[in-house]
Amino acid sequence: MPKMTRPSHRGIPEGGVGGAHTYIDRDEYLLPVAERCGRDPSTLCLKICYTFPPKPGQSLEDYGWCGSPFPVLDCARLQNVCYWRGLAPRVYSVDMIEWEDLTTVAWLMDYVGEGEPTNPPLFKKVCEVIEEYGGFHMFSHTNGNTWNSAGGKWLGFKAAGFKDKEDYEKKIGVAEAKTRWNFLEFSIMDFRGKTVLDTDCEYGLLCNHLVSMGAKRVVGITKQPGVCRQLSNYYGRFNIDYVSDRSESDIKDFDFIF
Repeated sequence: MPKMTRPSHRGIPEGGVGGAHTYIDRDEYLLPVAERCGRDPSTLCLKICYTFPPKPGQSLEDYGWCGSPFPVLDCARLQNVCYWRGLAPRVYSVDMIEWEDLTTVAWLMDYVGEGEPTNPPLFKKVCEVIEEYGGFHMFSHTNGNTWNSAGGKWLGFKAAGFKDKEDYEKKIGVAEAKTRWNFLEFSIMDFRGKTVLDTDCEYGLLCNHLVSMGAKRVVGITKQPGVCRQLSNYYGRFNIDYVSDRSESDIKDFDFIF
């Protein structure tokens, strides 16, 4: 990955910044997003799209990351699926931000450094995982382009999406989750900006609900983290942590504990 230098103006990078369409920020733009998500910015970066800002009124649900035909949230979902296999950095949030003179989209994600690009076997493994989850990719033209990787991780997920979202939903059990979620009611409590621990989160249903109500950070203790992560990833709740024991969380004092 190229060294971190500021673009001189609106998408005209000095010497290349993170890629043809993205700028990697580890300073002023990263800090408020990391704070909002309750994350330590020292290990993170903000990946900002500077060439394809959303159209006026366009939402994240229908915005294609850096001109991709696939919705940005689906690209993030598939990147996190690959993160669990050790193939990509984790995405914690996808946001609209004000950058330079643009309103554009940015990903809060793990920073993998500026190490040597990775060889084609990583690319092959990423494609296999995407296909396993009912995904579709248009990576054929990037097979030999090692700039899509760094630090042993694949970074180029803008060309990945779902052929059939129903296949993905069946694989992770979304139908059951929706039915159970409808029974949860916490309207009398204010979780906005709070940290919450669910000590027996089962499928993570309450954790997802709390994030939708404005919780800053949610941690769930579970014996089946894989199932929980899949559901939260589907709902776009990328910032939830699932652990087997409270000691595994970087948060020591929670505002709410269930």
